[in-house]
Amino acid sequence: MKITILAAPKKFEERTAILQENAINSWIRLVGKENICLFGDDETKINSEKLKIQFQKPITNESGLPLLDSIFNLARKKFKSDYFLYINSDIILLDDFIETANILYNHFKKGFFAVGRRTNLDIEERLDFTLPDTAKLLKYQAQESGKLIGISAIDYFLFPSWAFQKIPPLRIGRAGFDNILIYWAKKHEKIAVIDGTENILAIHQNHDYSHVPGGVMEIFRGKDAEENLKMVGCREKMFLMSECDYKIAGKKILKNHDWRYYLSKRYLLEVLPALYPILYPFVIIRKQIVRVRKLVNTLI
Repeated sequence: MKITILAAPKKFEERTAILQENAINSWIRLVGKENICLFGDDETKINSEKLKIQFQKPITNESGLPLLDSIFNLARKKFKSDYFLYINSDIILLDDFIETANILYNHFKKGFFAVGRRTNLDIEERLDFTLPDTAKLLKYQAQESGKLIGISAIDYFLFPSWAFQKIPPLRIGRAGFDNILIYWAKKHEKIAVIDGTENILAIHQNHDYSHVPGGVMEIFRGKDAEENLKMVGCREKMFLMSECDYKIAGKKILKNHDWRYYLSKRYLLEVLPALYPILYPFVIIRKQIVRVRKLVNTLI
């Protein structure tokens, strides 16, 4: 199974440069420099040359954000790979990623789309992945002091190289582009969506959002986030990890029976559209129950 890793880094400045180079060096250890491609502007090209990694200049929107369809199309033209991994440029991967990818590849002959939750970890220094104990120590630190993030944020996407040929021009780095891919894989590519969280330790190196004018609010509520939403029509098509078809635990691949999916507006729209008007009130009731429980927990 040949995997090519694709990423669109932020500017290589100060601490951001350290975190991105840590991530990239972890990928080199897994697939080699020849199977990694960075997408971005002239500065990204300079840094990719320094790292001896291939570079492509994607189409961007008026805000300068790379467009996801452009990256996927460029990758298909340049690489003859079985699978692509698009990953955010501050995510460190370890050996369990390759091991899990091979298990899924051998099981899902018609193709699969693997995603997973990330573990946040404070990392300040450069990491040397040529040292034998670096990965082992990092895994220990993540298990001891890392924080596993919820079901809405997704930082890596492993998919067949033939998939997503008609994906909308989603704005990378803005809310929704990750969740929309889960919806697209299920509805348009017709491939199994796998939750790899239990097997794959995806380490997100904590950072602030000073690189974005407007900060977190711009990422989640700004113009480009709204453009992502418009491309699929409604917020219910921004699927969560709970919408995965399967999850992998060790070598076992299990049907995903997350109760939140079966009591969601997304499930009604996807599976039971004819019953949507009748059943939707129960979705509202569930949401109210969850809201009350959260309020009670904050008061206890």
